[in-house]
Amino acid sequence: SFAACRRSEAVRIRIPHRRCFVLIAVLMVIVSSLLVATSLLFVAQTEVASAAGARDAAQSRALAWSGLQIVMSRLNDQRDRILSGEGPQIENRYVVYESGNRQGVVQLLPANGHDDGPLLAAEAGKIDLNFTTAEALAVTGVINADEAQAIIASRDGADGKQIWSVADLLRIPGAGITAERLFGEVDELQQAGERDVTQPSQSESHYRGLADALTVHSREPVLQQSGEPRINIAVPWSEELGKRVEARFNRDAAELLKRMLEGGLKFDSDAKIVNTLGAMKVPPEDWPPILDAFTTTDRTVRTGRLDINTATAEALRSLLDVSAEQAAQMVRVRAELSADERATVAWPVLAQILSPEQFERVMDRITNRCWVYRIRLAAGEMMGEESAEWIGHPLMFEAVIDCSTSPPRVAYLRDITVLAETVAIAGQARAQEHQAGDGG
Repeated sequence: SFAACRRSEAVRIRIPHRRCFVLIAVLMVIVSSLLVATSLLFVAQTEVASAAGARDAAQSRALAWSGLQIVMSRLNDQRDRILSGEGPQIENRYVVYESGNRQGVVQLLPANGHDDGPLLAAEAGKIDLNFTTAEALAVTGVINADEAQAIIASRDGADGKQIWSVADLLRIPGAGITAERLFGEVDELQQAGERDVTQPSQSESHYRGLADALTVHSREPVLQQSGEPRINIAVPWSEELGKRVEARFNRDAAELLKRMLEGGLKFDSDAKIVNTLGAMKVPPEDWPPILDAFTTTDRTVRTGRLDINTATAEALRSLLDVSAEQAAQMVRVRAELSADERATVAWPVLAQILSPEQFERVMDRITNRCWVYRIRLAAGEMMGEESAEWIGHPLMFEAVIDCSTSPPRVAYLRDITVLAETVAIAGQARAQEHQAGDGG
C-alpha cells in the first residue's frame, strides 16, 4: 500500500511538468508561425511594391517612347522648313493620355541642360569630330592644341578611323578629357536638373561642356530646296543629265553644261562649281539656284558639314578661312536675315561678310540646313490638367533624332534619369575633398 501511494504521488508530481512542456511547445509553434506569416507578408508586400515600381517604370518608358515618336513625327512634318534653311518648331509638352485627374505627360527639357537653352539642339551646328582636323579644333578655343592633337591621332589610328560617340573622348589616351569637361560643371548640371520647365526658350545656345560644341551626328540628304535630289555633274555628259538640267533651268543651260563637260572640265567638288561661276563672271546674286540644283557626289546623304545657320561663332572658326570677326558678324547678321535669304548657303557672300574666294574655300565644308537634333525629355504622370507636379519621379532621356531619312530615326538614346542623383553625389564628394584639403 505504501508503495502504491508513492507511485500515485509520483504520477501526480510528473503531470504538471508534462503540461508545461506541451504549453511551451505550443507557444513556440504559434510564435514561429507568426514569424513565418509576418515574413511572408513582408515578402508579399515587397513583391507588390516591386511589381508596382516595375509597372510604373514600364509605363514611363512607354510614355517616353511615345514622346519620341511624337517629336519625330512633328519634325518629319516640317521637312519643308528644314529644306528652306529654317529650324523646326516644337511644343514643350505633350499629353499622351488622360485617366481621371491623371495625365501621362512628356515634357521637353532644354537640350543642353541650361535653363535658357533651346529645346532642339542642332547637331549640324557643332563640329563633327570625324570630319575635322587638329588645327580646326584648336582654333575654336574650346579645346587646346595638345588635346586636339590627341583626339585626331586617336581617331586616325583607330580601325575604321571613326569616333562613334562624343563620350569616346573620355577614353582617348593623352587627351585628359574629364566627365565635367565633356558634359559640364557639376554646379551647372545640378541647377539644370532642378529646373521647372514651363515655356520653350528662343535664346541662343551656349556651351555647357565639349558635348555642346562637338558631334558625330552631322548628316543631311543631298536634296534641292524643292525636295528633289540634286543633279550630280561630276559625271560624263549624257542625255539623261541634259534632260534633268533642262527641266530645272532651260535648254541653254543644258547646252552650256554639255560644252563644259565635253571640253574636259571636271567638277570634282562643290568648290569647283563656285570657282567656275567666278571664272564666268556670274555675279553672286545669281548663284543661289545653281548651288541649290547641283552637287558633285553620287551619294544620297553627305556627312560632316557645318550648318552656318545654327553654328556658334566658335564653331564657325573651325572653317579656318573664317576670321573671328567674320564669325561673330555671321552670327549677328543671320538673325536679321529673311527666310528667303537664309535659304541659300551663299548668304555670307551676298551679305558681303565673306569674299567669293573665301566662300569657295569653305564651300565643301558648310551647309545651311540641319537634319539632326538632340533633345531631352521627361516622361511620367502628372496630377490635374494645370498642375506642374509629377506623381513620383519621371524617367528622363536624351536622344538624337536623325531626320535625314523619312520617317526619322533615333540615332542615339541614353537614360539620364539618375543624372541629378549622380551630380548630387559628385558634388558631395567634391565638397568633402575640399574640406579634406583645407584640413577639415
